[in-house]
Amino acid sequence: MKLAVIGKGVVGKSSLTYRFINYKLPQGHDPTIEDRYKTTSTINNQLYSIEILDTAGEDDYQNMMDMWINFGEGFLLVFALNDKESFNLLRSKRERILKGKHGQPTPMILVGNKQDLKDRQVKFEEAKQLADLWGIEYIETSAKTNHNCKEAFEKIAAKVSASRVQPKSGGCPCNIF
Repeated sequence: MKLAVIGKGVVGKSSLTYRFINYKLPQGHDPTIEDRYKTTSTINNQLYSIEILDTAGEDDYQNMMDMWINFGEGFLLVFALNDKESFNLLRSKRERILKGKHGQPTPMILVGNKQDLKDRQVKFEEAKQLADLWGIEYIETSAKTNHNCKEAFEKIAAKVSASRVQPKSGGCPCNIF
């Protein structure tokens, strides 16, 4: 299973990924260009090998976005709750993912990170409303406190797993939803 973590720089994409893989935060901040991690996890009572692509958030690397879209089966769209711009930028990233997947079902989850901070710029209701509009799930996380980090990855992995389920009725053995 291949998951891609997408969002603006410094929203905590790497920290969320580290929490899921290693259960500890990276020391210091070194901007990511592209890092890949592998782990195994039980999703829907089945053991999966999960490859996670932690992507760059800086504008200089957005030309790599098409490659990241081709890689991913599921996407965590991450923004920082204390950064309204990071929330607003996800609209165009989501559109680019949908365009790149050519109308194929594309599991996504909206992730509001840095839930532990007090200087919140995006309210829960606003993010939830956007997720509902997009027909995806919304979850708030804190990589600092490890709040919902594992759950965010498990939720998107479960959506990818469910998208792979074959129809039980006869006919074509392909995924058509």
